[in-house]
Amino acid sequence: MPAGRRLAPRKEDKPTTAAEFFRADPKMIGFLLGAILLYIGHNVLSNCMFRVAQLKVPGADEAGATAVQGTALLIAAVVELPAMFFFTTVVKKIRCDLLLLLSCLCMTLRLALTLLLPGAAGLYGAQIMQMLGYALFAVSTVYYVGTVVPKGNVVKGQTYLGTTNTLGCLIAYALGGSLIDAVGVSWMLGVCVAASAAGFLLVLLSIKKVTRTVGA
Repeated sequence: MPAGRRLAPRKEDKPTTAAEFFRADPKMIGFLLGAILLYIGHNVLSNCMFRVAQLKVPGADEAGATAVQGTALLIAAVVELPAMFFFTTVVKKIRCDLLLLLSCLCMTLRLALTLLLPGAAGLYGAQIMQMLGYALFAVSTVYYVGTVVPKGNVVKGQTYLGTTNTLGCLIAYALGGSLIDAVGVSWMLGVCVAASAAGFLLVLLSIKKVTRTVGA
């Protein structure tokens, strides 16, 4: 890379400490906690999809349950793509905070429908919610944090957002199998629905109205 002129940060862009960051915006704490809860439900379902498939198709052998699991995960992966590719177009017409709330609601609905709808067809139908759920959530949270966090703290804000995903994954790894062993697959899904609903409520109470989304 060619040598360039050293850029000194402008005074107004100087990043703050973690304590100053959250003191300036206490609602960000609720938003990040809500994101962790939403990621827990999402990741538990993804990690334990084989056991969910066994629940939905009673009596299926291992190959049959694996086929149902694969199809469900395939549907979820395919429907994610349009939401991610067209987000920059959609966010110019619909406020980012509204898209974020919609994604939190649909992540919760995906879990609830997975619990309530019977059979493999019901499981497949629930996975369609992934389009407006996790796919929209993963993108809209990045745009939202990039918009509401002051410019000098954007990197710190995005780092905290990435940490919510990591913590959600770690808790999900420990929680999913333990819940199945303790109370069964249905109750495991029920706990995930409750966690996701609590996360949605926290985000709803913490989110700020965005009039102009950065990068849109």
